[in-house]
Amino acid sequence: VWRLVVNAPSISTDETSRSIGAQISGNGATDYAPTKLIRIVKNKPPLVDFISPVAGQVATVGGELDIAVEIKDDSLSLGSKVELIIDDEVIDTKEYSDSSVNSTGLSFQSAIVRFKYAITDEDLGSSLRLRAKVTDFHQEINQTEILRVPVKSDQKPTVAISNPTQGASFVSGLPIQLRANAIDDLDIERVDFYVNSILVGSDKTIPYAFIYETQENIKIEQSLSIYAIAFDSAKQSATTS
Repeated sequence: VWRLVVNAPSISTDETSRSIGAQISGNGATDYAPTKLIRIVKNKPPLVDFISPVAGQVATVGGELDIAVEIKDDSLSLGSKVELIIDDEVIDTKEYSDSSVNSTGLSFQSAIVRFKYAITDEDLGSSLRLRAKVTDFHQEINQTEILRVPVKSDQKPTVAISNPTQGASFVSGLPIQLRANAIDDLDIERVDFYVNSILVGSDKTIPYAFIYETQENIKIEQSLSIYAIAFDSAKQSATTS
């Protein structure tokens, strides 16, 4: 099988057609393959839009902003360049292509391109102006409208003991599962558990919990004072009431 890959010619109309044939020569003889009529459509500009962040989303100092851009084009698999622009400055550029796709150019293909942007103290109090720009294989260009993302300071975590409940009773010598609910606008680093002001254990993963072994063979009923301290990724802390 003889193959030849060529680029379709540029056209000034939305659609046209071309006839394609083949001439085979060898051993002093020539033969002709049947002519076929093919359809050629005008290249369309690419499309680009933000998947995330969404309108109204807020970024936090010390965190990372996850950015997902959807690109669509009739020649996407041949290669496209995507630029992330923040406050009129190109922050990152990524190339997309897919050699496994045999594109005819008659339908749009789509892909998701992802970026990350670290939020710093310099961004605090501002609104990041995000744009995404795509350039396709034929150098057609399109870009998104500006997406504004306000930047706020990192907030302290919140934490509450979920087990045991206030007034609960337990038998001496049997374990008590200490549990706490902790949330933060970035990330919880760990939760420390205290019994009678003594650190008895810590947990770094949800659900935050620790098994506390009670004293055996007590003769007089005792009360335990239990609390937890949560630390976020910025080393800020909060204590249960």
